[in-house]
Amino acid sequence: MSKLIKAAWILAALPLVIGVGIFVAWLVTRAFWLMYAGMLTIYAGVASVFLAIVCVIAAIIIAKMQKESPRRRVSHHVLGVLILVISNFIAAGVCVVAVVVIQTRYTITVVNQSDQPLQDVSVLGGGVHAYLGDIPPGGTASDSFWIGSDGELVLTATHGSDNIDTIVDDYVTNGMGADLHVTLDKAGEVSAD
Repeated sequence: MSKLIKAAWILAALPLVIGVGIFVAWLVTRAFWLMYAGMLTIYAGVASVFLAIVCVIAAIIIAKMQKESPRRRVSHHVLGVLILVISNFIAAGVCVVAVVVIQTRYTITVVNQSDQPLQDVSVLGGGVHAYLGDIPPGGTASDSFWIGSDGELVLTATHGSDNIDTIVDDYVTNGMGADLHVTLDKAGEVSAD
C-alpha cells in the first residue's frame, strides 16, 4: 500500500472517529462545549475528506504511470476510502439531526411533595396539550414534547378541593428545548425551576 493510500485512509477515518466520539460524549454529558467541538470537527472533517480525495487521485495517477504497479489493489483501496468518505457525510448528518431533535425537545417533570394526590395534571400552551394524569403523594410524572408556537406553559391540576392553574414557563417558542422541574410542596405551593 502506498503512502498516499495510507494517508487517504487516515484522513478519511479521522473525522468519522473523532466526530462520533464527540457525539457519544455529548449524549452522555450534554456539555455545551461539545456541540462547538462537533461543529469544528465537521468543518475540519470536510477539509480532511477533501485531502483524502486528493491523495486518492494522486495514487490513481501514480498507479497508471507505473505499469508494474498492482492496479487492482489500488482500486480496492480507492473504493474503501470512497466508502469511508461517504460514511463521514452520513454520520455527520445523522449526528446533526439527532442533536437538533434532542436539543429542541421540551421535558417537564412534576413532583408532588404534598400529602394529597395531584389529579388531572395537564400542561397547556405553546401549541402543546400534555396530559400527565394523576400523581400520588410523593410521586413524579414527566412528559416530553416539542413546542408548537409562541406562548406560555400553564400547569393545571386539582389538589384536594383546590384547582391549580399556574404559569410554569412564561415564554416558550417553536424549536425551544428545556428541562423544567415543577414541584408542589407540602404547603401546596407550586415552584418551577
